[in-house]
Amino acid sequence: MSGPGEKGEVPLPGGIDPTQSMELVWQGQRGNAGAVNELFTRYIPRLRRILCIKITATQRVAVDPEDVLQETLIVATRRLNELEVRTPASILQWLSKIADYEIKNRLEYLHAQKRDSARELRVRSDSESEDLTGVVVPSEDPTPSQTFARSEMEELIDLHVKQLEPADYREVILLRDYYEADWERIRCILDRPSIEAVQDLYHRAQKKLRERIAKFIT
Repeated sequence: MSGPGEKGEVPLPGGIDPTQSMELVWQGQRGNAGAVNELFTRYIPRLRRILCIKITATQRVAVDPEDVLQETLIVATRRLNELEVRTPASILQWLSKIADYEIKNRLEYLHAQKRDSARELRVRSDSESEDLTGVVVPSEDPTPSQTFARSEMEELIDLHVKQLEPADYREVILLRDYYEADWERIRCILDRPSIEAVQDLYHRAQKKLRERIAKFIT
């Protein structure tokens, strides 16, 4: 989250006490199932918001953020002993990395399915005795995850973060405010020459975000 000295920035509700979360990790790694459940419950709202921003409207036809969230938690539970908690943000970044892999895997699977479906349709078109009544068309009805009740402010912030341009504005806010990455890590990911350059990018992105949101809350 943003530091206390960074005034005027768009807040992200739902802060997490990192010290307690780190203790829950250690308890979970020692076999405490209740600690694991409490740990992931803390991060579900933030992780859900990240997924809703990262998964585009086009991708949601086949990649449901709620499905990705559930699979991420399943994988994280199974691999919890691999997590090394080095910084307060390690837990969320680890969960987000698992989610990124899950999104990638689902998109690759979708691409393979489309390729196989196209091949099957070509084969079927050569046979008059075969019909296409078995083809499944993805439903456009809202999924449970799309109708999940989030607070109006969170929804407003997430929507406008998702629409921020240029892309670096969106990425720096995601990394700093959602993933809670430190400035040096953000500098490396965004390939910026210095921490000061990253902070300048962040403040410009925040300024643009505030301007967008102000039109809806004034």
